[in-house]
Amino acid sequence: MKKNFFEDSMFLCQHKSIKEFAKNFCAKQQIDENINWSVVCERKEDLIAIRNQLFHEIEKHNPACEPSNSVMGISMYTLDSLARNFCATLASTTDKKILSELPEFINKPYLDVITQEHFLEIILQLFGYTSSDSLPLAKQILSLIDTSWPEDLNFIQLIINTQEKEHIHSIQEINELALRQIMAVYQYASLELKNYSRLQSFVNEYLQISFRSHLLNKEKQAELELPIQFLKGHILWVSAPEYTNIVKRNIEEILEHECIKPGNFQSIVVQEFKNAILEAREILNFTSNVFYYSRTIINQNKNAHDSAIQKSFDINLSNISYWVADNKHSYFEMLTSTLANKNNLTLLADFDPGSFKETRSDAGGSYAITSNDIDAWQNNNINYTDADKFFPKIDDLFKNYLNAISLISKEDTLSHISESYGLKYRKLDKNSLFYFFKKNIESETIFLENPHPISECPRALSFLNGENLPIKIIAAGRAHAPTSSSFHVKVLNNAISILRRKGVIIDLPASEIMYRGFWQNLCTHKIPIEFWLENSEELENFPSYLKPEQNIFSLGEKLPVFSHSHLYTRLYLPSQNPNFVIPDWKTRFFQAKDFISITEFERYILCPFQYFLSDLLAIKKLKNESLNIDNMAIGSKMHSIAEQIITKLVITLGNINYSSVMSVIYKNILENLKDEKHFISSEKEIWYNLFISAIDKANSEYGKQIIAIFKENIDLLWQLPDTDKSLFEKDIERETVKRTFYRFLMLEKIFTENIPNKKTGVERERNIKLNLEDLTFIGKIDRIDATPDGLHIIDYKTSKASKQKQKLTLLPSKIKYTQSGYKLSVQGGLYSLAWAAQKLLNEEDDYYHCIKSFSLFQLKNLDEEKNIILEYDFSPPMVKDGAFYNQLYEEYSEYARNLREGNFFPNPINSAQCTFCDYKNICPVSNKYIAENEESENDG
Repeated sequence: MKKNFFEDSMFLCQHKSIKEFAKNFCAKQQIDENINWSVVCERKEDLIAIRNQLFHEIEKHNPACEPSNSVMGISMYTLDSLARNFCATLASTTDKKILSELPEFINKPYLDVITQEHFLEIILQLFGYTSSDSLPLAKQILSLIDTSWPEDLNFIQLIINTQEKEHIHSIQEINELALRQIMAVYQYASLELKNYSRLQSFVNEYLQISFRSHLLNKEKQAELELPIQFLKGHILWVSAPEYTNIVKRNIEEILEHECIKPGNFQSIVVQEFKNAILEAREILNFTSNVFYYSRTIINQNKNAHDSAIQKSFDINLSNISYWVADNKHSYFEMLTSTLANKNNLTLLADFDPGSFKETRSDAGGSYAITSNDIDAWQNNNINYTDADKFFPKIDDLFKNYLNAISLISKEDTLSHISESYGLKYRKLDKNSLFYFFKKNIESETIFLENPHPISECPRALSFLNGENLPIKIIAAGRAHAPTSSSFHVKVLNNAISILRRKGVIIDLPASEIMYRGFWQNLCTHKIPIEFWLENSEELENFPSYLKPEQNIFSLGEKLPVFSHSHLYTRLYLPSQNPNFVIPDWKTRFFQAKDFISITEFERYILCPFQYFLSDLLAIKKLKNESLNIDNMAIGSKMHSIAEQIITKLVITLGNINYSSVMSVIYKNILENLKDEKHFISSEKEIWYNLFISAIDKANSEYGKQIIAIFKENIDLLWQLPDTDKSLFEKDIERETVKRTFYRFLMLEKIFTENIPNKKTGVERERNIKLNLEDLTFIGKIDRIDATPDGLHIIDYKTSKASKQKQKLTLLPSKIKYTQSGYKLSVQGGLYSLAWAAQKLLNEEDDYYHCIKSFSLFQLKNLDEEKNIILEYDFSPPMVKDGAFYNQLYEEYSEYARNLREGNFFPNPINSAQCTFCDYKNICPVSNKYIAENEESENDG
């Protein structure tokens, strides 16, 4: 007998399936103790919550039962443990004929899904992949390995298809090397995983093929060894929660493939496993006992009565409040105190319990593993700090790593595949094992000491157990951390989307919809929810669908001013103790600097304290040497290429002809480069031909000269520096410059079309100097174009562009006193001031009488629709001693005066500046205190 239950709540106390299972267990177990009672959880992390809920439900029916004994007699399974049990039982079959019909893997070691994912992650690293997204990438590759493919498509073709224009907004989302590494891992893992028993292969190669015929054949059925007691008994099958925005009258109508379902296995594999068990029970006539199937469907709008897909929804925020702590000590103490109230539910949202170590020396916590830790462990340096606690943890990681490496049955195959894809493979020996182990655990953390009791609280997306609904929910941290994926993972997500459009049954990639559905589901119960946040940054970076607009309160007591830091005191107050006072920074500053770069001044404006630590005290963040990519060298190279191209084209064509001639040529070049196979090619000759054909197509009288200019710069683009860097690192740098070069061409095409009668590149790489408050600031203008309306100052930026829509401003006050959405360019402000003050372009015709605009050409992000050019338009055009000129001069003069006087108080231009600050853990003042302190000073 099968009973279907459709739940719509994350609170297990409301699940009818668990209540009925517990009720029948209490009623029937005493009558027949030989009946098996089993619970199968599709997610491993749900086992404890389901078990604890069974405690509560069983005790309601049998109050005399001891809690520790209340679920005795109920077997708890994960999908992996159940599949392992099936395979082991089948392998004990003694009939030789049946054994010959079983797949070979049945007798081989069983790999759980976590081990499979870790194995693929290691293979990625063996093939030279070093990015931090190797684990999510391994998960995606595994899901594609276990998917049935259309006959007209293979993995390589699929990945190439993801790069086609109809599937992406920008060209070349994945570099050639990463493409080859992913394909090599797919090919090798597809072969190697056949040597092991897995749930996926058990379902696809036995349960869906021979299992039914074995059961229907009475003779074979009699000889086939099966977990009979499990199949014959009562089974509660708890599905992972399913999230959907499909709106139907009844949730029973929502199909599994219409949902996003968190878990390690593809839903189709899980569904076929369950169906095979149900079919076996029916064939074997084991239907007198119940199979309870529990689906939890979290529908974002379950009250709607149409079949449309809701693209947006509202969460009722009236029951939600946001509590922002003023200091960590108080925050952690109050979180600890919440555990004593059994009527409340404490939920771990975006919060790491290991962070308790920051305020308590005896607290357990998560510690990132460093290269020094590994070196000390490898050399058995017993004098290393906490070696007695640290080294055993690394021993365990090394043991797990060796277990994963040992799954490689044929290293020759690994080497052959590596060679066929042109990858550099390092033979496995003692030295390489330690090398790859070091790479493998660079992003790992080790937990030392005893974990805080709060670590046992449920996490977001979990089922929530308890006797009744809680009176209040206290959520530690933001609703969730950012859910964006790396671009390599996005490529495989794109591949999955293509497969789904072709009718392939494969799960949708996990997304923010799961968190949105989870919190919306909690809100429907009208239970007060309090988000306890560690600082105001978390408030500002809250997920948009729960963006705080009201009910914002302070949490805990404020610390006395500067009670936890003497740094500010040491900066400003006199002392007789030479060890207490920081050395004379003014002498150090002014004697060492005849001038200050504009980029350095920008760091001071963004945060004086950060500038003091980084530029005066020279406290720098440790660099990650695992991948030695020199971003400054890449930026310098791209600036050089851009300057050469513009200079030589302007000399060849003339300022006034540049736009009319090059507009068509840039368009043709970009069209050619959108051929993905050619773009990702490492052959320089292919690029030559792309550019030659594009230029010839324009039929310009300057064609030969233009071809020579671009060939010269392609040579520069391909030129690899003579350094000790690996070939992989050099390839990555070249690929980065290629993409940046594409962006430059894209921007030039746009700029040649937008402004008529323009003189291009009238000045290039122009040094400027500006005096403010007895300080001299220097910089270099990348380029100035001239139009009848005035001058256009252009600055190339090779740093990463924001994905958010931004407006450009030259005024620091715009950033400081308005909402986010603006990007400050100090360079734009000072470049414009310097030109207007000193008339760097001393011409007399109308082209040069004022400044019309300042533009940032952002060369990093390839997305054609996002922040290609950030432009500040002077309206009216700026002239010396004009209103805007004076405003710029006054604002920057104030900052220059503060710098000269040594004002290094922690006063960031806005709180968002602190989010990624390397020094926030030693900053003496919280952002909120800074704002309040400024207000009190202004009031005084």
